[in-house]
Amino acid sequence: MKEKDKTREQLLEELKDLRQKHEILNTTYQQDIDDRQRAEEVLREKEKNLQEKVHDLSLLSEITSTFLELASKDDIYNFLGEKIYQLSGSDYLMISEYHEESQSVAVRQSYGITPYIETIAHSIGIDYMQVQVPVSDLKKQMAISLRRKLYRVEGGFYGLTAGKINKIVSASLESLFGIHDILSTGFVWEGNYYGGITFFLKKGNQLNKPDLIQSIIDLASLALSRKYFDQSLIDSEQRYQTLAQVSPVGIFRTDATGSTTYVNPEWSRISGISAAEALGEGWLRAVYPADREKLAVNWKISSQEKKGSSAEYRFIRPDGTISWVLGQAVPEQNSLKETIGYIGTITDITARKKAEKEILKLSRAVEQSPASILITNLEGNLEYANPKALEVTGYQAEEVLGKNPNIFSAGEKPKSEYHLLWDTILSGKEWRGEFHNKKKSGELYWEQASISPIINEKGEITHFLAVKEDITDRKKIENELKDALEKAQESDNLKSAFLANMSHEVRTPLNSIIGFSELLADSKFEQEQKDEFIRHIISNGNNLLAIISDIMDISKLESGEIKIHIIEIPVERFISNLLDQFTFLIKEKSLDFKVFFSENDGETIIFADADRLNQIFNNLINNAIKFTSAGGIEIGYQPKGNLVEFYVKDTGIGIPVEYQEKIFERFRQVESSTTRKFGGNGLGLAITRNLVELMGGKIWLESELGKGTVFRFTLPGKTGIN
Repeated sequence: MKEKDKTREQLLEELKDLRQKHEILNTTYQQDIDDRQRAEEVLREKEKNLQEKVHDLSLLSEITSTFLELASKDDIYNFLGEKIYQLSGSDYLMISEYHEESQSVAVRQSYGITPYIETIAHSIGIDYMQVQVPVSDLKKQMAISLRRKLYRVEGGFYGLTAGKINKIVSASLESLFGIHDILSTGFVWEGNYYGGITFFLKKGNQLNKPDLIQSIIDLASLALSRKYFDQSLIDSEQRYQTLAQVSPVGIFRTDATGSTTYVNPEWSRISGISAAEALGEGWLRAVYPADREKLAVNWKISSQEKKGSSAEYRFIRPDGTISWVLGQAVPEQNSLKETIGYIGTITDITARKKAEKEILKLSRAVEQSPASILITNLEGNLEYANPKALEVTGYQAEEVLGKNPNIFSAGEKPKSEYHLLWDTILSGKEWRGEFHNKKKSGELYWEQASISPIINEKGEITHFLAVKEDITDRKKIENELKDALEKAQESDNLKSAFLANMSHEVRTPLNSIIGFSELLADSKFEQEQKDEFIRHIISNGNNLLAIISDIMDISKLESGEIKIHIIEIPVERFISNLLDQFTFLIKEKSLDFKVFFSENDGETIIFADADRLNQIFNNLINNAIKFTSAGGIEIGYQPKGNLVEFYVKDTGIGIPVEYQEKIFERFRQVESSTTRKFGGNGLGLAITRNLVELMGGKIWLESELGKGTVFRFTLPGKTGIN
């Protein structure tokens, strides 16, 4: 019994266990079913999402193809607006466009806004299509640089228009349209902004597929960028063509090899050949033959090295005229930095070349001018000095530039003349005059100058030009001529005085001779008286002969006919003979007569003409006797090397300083009046000087007025030992 009860309990236990396992199996099975159902649901969702993505990708591909096919940006805006409005679920949609001219954004088209709503908006003075928002304000509103991702616009219409529509009107618009939320994004590609798109959502509505919408907008941005770029290329090319047609310079283009593909009308005008003739290498045929080869080689090198070039060369036109041009070219590159050709210009520089030639000619003329040329600024400071000016003054350019020309002045010109100079040139006139200037070395020189203003095209004085000629030699000649004229005049005066004097000097002894001769014929005079008359006749005859001899001698000296016979003359013996000759005359005037012989041992010899030496001493001693009334006369000599110096000294009236240089000139006397006290013809000292110089010596004097005179002269000689 007990065993049966145990078996029953075991069976119940096993049954319980089986029931638990069955429940576990049922639970596990149900969980498996739920998991499978959830997995199937996830798979279905993924499949749905995948299908949507495939659809979206297919749509994007289709839209991409459409964008590529659309001909204009207007087509892109229209297609985009319709497609986005259809896909986005937005209640209203506005597309704005960027206007480069005004640097602003304005609505170009809208969707979802009924004519009824537009009518109400217009009735309250709202025309949202005319609102322009500057891009600068838009950047501030976005807080970043022109977004290309969807963002929520804060502040409704007021925020969207950056305050261009005030808050009250903005609130009215939002109420009218029932707007609860505003989303916006820009058409931006590679940093360029082309406009934007704005979604207006009513309360409870939200944007469908924002990622797809953003992708479509990105594709639209790319398409717009290409259209804008294409349009800018077209506009640029049109502007280029317009500019090229009216450009004042010649323009040309080439391919990558340097072969000409285009020239503008101005290029043809300058070169003298048509555009058709210039294509390819044709333009080279118009180049001046001497320039052609070098230009072709350099152009070829520049083309091969893909670098720019610049050259000056000549065209020879069909009519034979020559034009100078400056040709310049630079490589033209594509977006990949590849050289696709060259674009260049030629500028007609014929006038400039001609001007340069003239300037060069003038410059060389100025540089090589035999006249000194100086240019100063308005303050008178030197800005230019030509080589001749520097040569004449002895200065270097750096020593004079920036300084006033008064550095050359000798300081002799009065200030009044400088005032007149400045008044003349400042009035626009030319001043002419002379300057006595000083070189760097201190040497003085004369210049003749012409100073005039340099006037620009406005009539304004900008500089002053001085053209100066060194007239030192001319001045010297003028002074010499002046002196010669004065001397000639003086000579005429002296000759007149001389003739008057000669009349007196000749008539006096001649009258005496005639008078005493007449007395001799009278028989009433005794023989003793007649002898006295004869002595007077002989004395006056000798005086007359001396006068005639002097006249003959001066004439021979001037004509070079006088003959000198040089011999050796013992000086001491010669002087002794003079003592015998003049002792009586000197004592007759109660004068002392002294002779000093050289203290040298040995005989002193001179080389001279004895007669002329005697004539020299006669003139000097007779003058000393004539002009000395008290005191005495002294003669002497002293050997000095290969010369012997003689002197004749008196204590007479002396000679004024101003006459001491002139006393040796012909017809000169300290007193020239015919009533003078001492007589004489004014030829003696002139003859004496000429004779001394003819015999190789020189003569001079030392004198003090009222104290006497010393005449000294030298002659060649020697001293020997006895």
